[in-house]
Formats: sequence, structure tokens, C-alpha cells
Amino acid sequence: MGSFISETSNYLFVITILLFLLSDVLVFNNSFNKSVKDIINLSQVILGIFLHAIGYITLLIRSDDIRYFFFFAFQEIIILAVIMIYHTLYPKINKILLYNMFFFLFVGSIMLSRLKFDLALKQFIYELVILVFSFFVPYIIKRIPSLDKWYFIYAGVGISLLLIVVLAGRVVNGSMLAFRIGDMSFQSAEFVKISLILFLASYLANYKKAQNYIFAIVIALIHIAILVVSRDLGSAGIYFMSMIFLIFVSSENILTILTGAIAGLGSFTLAYIMFDHVKVRVATWLNPWEDIRGSGYQLTQSLFAIGTGGWFGLGLLKGMPYSIPYVSEDFIFSAIGEEMGVFFSCSLIFLYLAVILYMFKLAKSMKNDFYKYTIYGFGVSLATQVVLTVGGGSRFIPLTGVTLPLISMGGSSLWTTILMFSIIQGMVLANEAEEPVEEEEEEDEI
Repeated sequence: MGSFISETSNYLFVITILLFLLSDVLVFNNSFNKSVKDIINLSQVILGIFLHAIGYITLLIRSDDIRYFFFFAFQEIIILAVIMIYHTLYPKINKILLYNMFFFLFVGSIMLSRLKFDLALKQFIYELVILVFSFFVPYIIKRIPSLDKWYFIYAGVGISLLLIVVLAGRVVNGSMLAFRIGDMSFQSAEFVKISLILFLASYLANYKKAQNYIFAIVIALIHIAILVVSRDLGSAGIYFMSMIFLIFVSSENILTILTGAIAGLGSFTLAYIMFDHVKVRVATWLNPWEDIRGSGYQLTQSLFAIGTGGWFGLGLLKGMPYSIPYVSEDFIFSAIGEEMGVFFSCSLIFLYLAVILYMFKLAKSMKNDFYKYTIYGFGVSLATQVVLTVGGGSRFIPLTGVTLPLISMGGSSLWTTILMFSIIQGMVLANEAEEPVEEEEEEDEI
């Protein structure tokens, strides 16, 4: 049986993720009653565990390393315990968000274990820490109704964290990305994704006059300017997209999008003029083959990996992902493409799209503008991050060096994304608590 799974694992991966994607589409349909949705939600748990099991059985058989078995068993026990604790603490927890989050984490665990066992173990420790903290987030949101008034606190915290990196950060690949506390390294730009969106959401929920929009934009641009000084242009792009979209949602003025597009193009042109590494990345994007052993090496290896994998991939442990520099962080999507195939990779993109669209659906249903704008902002931030990562690694856009949410190696990115999901959970629960009793049965209990 194990040998069969090993030889057919990539086909099983594709079937599993397609069924999971189908279950998402089905459960989005409000016409199903609660019992049917519960069955679909249960199937998502089973599909996630099945995918996880296929990955680790394959790794165990092909490597003959017993550590994979014990690590898989340990993860399953912990994750199932976390799910049960969530359901106990919050009986109305949003199951779609919860199970999709864990499905992405399972994909990341499989790929990181394949790349290097110690990486996966380290990432899982990060995961445990933030999951324990995330238990308290919905409670805090429900218990502190004045969170929408803390806009200056959010702005102050965000700007301070970014300035710490400028003043005391360390340079990584030409950019000041992180600061250290003891043995721990933190990328403050990751956490400021949350504080900036909370600032914009809270301020725009309370003030909607023209001068207020100008003030919100100025504060957001201060965040972005600090990132530009730090040369962290990937995070700057995520911040910029979040700002433009939230201004648009709040003002409902289509000119915001047009103005944002022009400003974005102008900013990119200015960055190209100011920074030599941007010129190199653009030149590499236009023709990575010109300097295949130098500046184009990373991108060409990424393209080779995706192309070599074909539709169903070479199989776990059968590719050469470590030929790509920083494969566990910026290029993990390319490793997935090489060993799990284009079908699986494309399905993964559609799964991200489904989750993002579902976030927009949740945002639209919020009565509280602060909740609405926050969820919209998190959805846009997640979408931009996926586009930058996948687009950069596949040469659709210039490379920016951004992680794939919940899958790439990186504690700060992992913590930030799980916190986003937890905050959304808390806001959904708080929104449901405000619903009149007679309307509860009509709500989409998921």
C-alpha cells in the first residue's frame, strides 16, 4: 500500500486539492442547510489529513527516514487538538477559514520537510507558538469594542517598528529587513501589514471627509517611504495596494483605482531610477538568459524547475529544488511546481483565490465598517503577496522576494498570516453576536 501511494502520490495530491477546492465552492453556496455544510466541512478535515499523510508516507518510503513518521504523527495530534480547542472555545468558528488555513499549512509542512527536515521542525515550532496565541484573539476582539478608535496607536506602532529596522536592522540581500532580539530575528514589515490595515480601517470607519482621506494617505505613505529607505520594495507594494483598495472601498470612487495605478507606475519608475538592484531585477526579468550564471541564475533555475516538473511533477525527493537559491522562502512555489506538478500548483493558486474571494464575501456582510475594511484589507494583502511570489518566480512580473503565505519558511510571515486569519475569525464572531436573534438561522453558519 505504501509503495502504491509513493508511486501515485502526485496524482493523489492533485485529486485531493481539487476535491478540497470543490468543497470550498460548494460550501460557499448558501442554499445548503447546516447539516449538509457540516458534512462538507468534515470532508475538508479528512482531505487535509489525507494530503498530509500522502506527503509524509511518500517521504518516509523514498528516504527510509523514520523521523518523517513521528513528525507526521506529532503534527496530526497537535493540529487536531488545536481544531478541537477552537471548536470548544468558539462553537460558531468559521470552519472554511480554519480548514483552509490548515490545508495551506499542510502543503507547507510537506514541502519544507522535503527540502530539509530541520526547517519543517523549526517552522512547526513557530506555528505552535502563534496558534496558542491565536486562541485569545477572537476573545479580545469581542471584549474590546473600542478597537476601532485606536487608529493613532496602530499608526504609531507601525511606524515605530519600521524605524527600528532602519536604525538597528540587518541587511539581507541589499535590503534592511529584520532586527534581532537575542537569537530571534523579526521582520517588522510583516507585522506592520496588520497595524497599517488596522489604522486605515479604523480611521476610515470614523472619518470620511476629503481631508480625512488625505491624512490617511499621508500616514500610509510614511510607512511606505520608510520601507523604500529600507529597500524592502516587496512589502512597500503590499502596503500600497492595501491603501489604495481601502480608500476605494471607503470612498466608493472609481478614480481612486485610476489614481492609484498612475501613482504605482510612477513609484516603480522612480524606484527604477533610484536603486541599482531594481534595475538589475528588471533587466533579469526582461532577459534572464543573458546572465544565466550571474544575476539571472535564480530566476532561470526557478523556470527550469517549473518546466521540468510538467503537469504532475517529478515526485517528492526526485527533483533538484536546492539548485534555486532561497528556495524555502522566496521560491517555494517553484519547488512545488517541480515535484508536485503544474496541475497542483495551479490548483493551489485557485485555492488562494477562493479564500481571498471568501474574505471579500465576509467583509461585505459586516455591519461594522471597521470590521469590513479590516477584512477587505487582509484579503488584498494576501492576494498581493500571492501575486508577487508566484508572478516573480514564474517571470510574469519582476522578482520582489516575498514569501508564499502559510507555506514558505519564515516565522514572521507565518505569524502575521495566522494572526490575520484569527482577527477575521474574531470579527466574524463579533458580527454574528450583533445579529438579531430571529435572523441567526438565516446566517451562513460555517
